[in-house]
Amino acid sequence: MKVLVISDSHYSDRMIVKAFEKERPDVICFLGDGLKGFLEFRDYEMPDGVDTYLVTGNCDHEYEGEYALSQAPLIGGVRMFMTHGHRFGVNHSLSDLCSEAYTENCGMALYGHTHLQKLSSYHGVTALNPGALVNGEYAVIHIIGGKTDIKLLSL
Repeated sequence: MKVLVISDSHYSDRMIVKAFEKERPDVICFLGDGLKGFLEFRDYEMPDGVDTYLVTGNCDHEYEGEYALSQAPLIGGVRMFMTHGHRFGVNHSLSDLCSEAYTENCGMALYGHTHLQKLSSYHGVTALNPGALVNGEYAVIHIIGGKTDIKLLSL
């Protein structure tokens, strides 16, 4: 299973299309900031059969209350905590983010907000920031038999 992880498109809809066409994923995780453009892509351009998970970011004010700030889906046998990150202080530390992921029984925490690609581990939780799609940055997670292979990529 191939998971495309994107964040911070900031309404650069063309970059969403480019990342999708380049990777042709089975699943897309959108981590906020540019939700309107992602929803338009999902609803009008994305082919059937691709699962999507999304959360709102600090710039997605028009969707407050309509979509979640975080969620913890099970994707390919791997539970992933998804959030934009602004409410967990990710600019300063990943401690709160990874603690929440651990509390939610997640081995991975996906976040955005900082516009910096980063793959790290904190107390046994893998933390992944795909970077800012507006700058051409994203990540791909291959899941085979419950094991993950993570790549930080750019267009």
